[in-house]
Amino acid sequence: MTATSRLDRHLLNTTGECRKCGLTVLWVTGELGKRFPANPLPDPAGTFAITRDRSGELFERPAAEGRHLYTEHDTTCKGAAQ
Repeated sequence: MTATSRLDRHLLNTTGECRKCGLTVLWVTGELGKRFPANPLPDPAGTFAITRDRSGELFERPAAEGRHLYTEHDTTCKGAAQ
């Protein structure tokens, strides 16, 4: 397997498109093991950090000083009210 195909596989597992608004989201595994969509860009008002394990999966981590913070996509989705 080439490096590019490994990267593509990881991106397919961790990114997607919101069905309500069409924006790109990150699929993050939360503290209880359930996956949820997060906005892909860091947000100073975010409530959690994200780490990636060796397999490429994204995991929610507690907010910590000096780390990029992210927000759940559902809290900002423009299509959620429709």
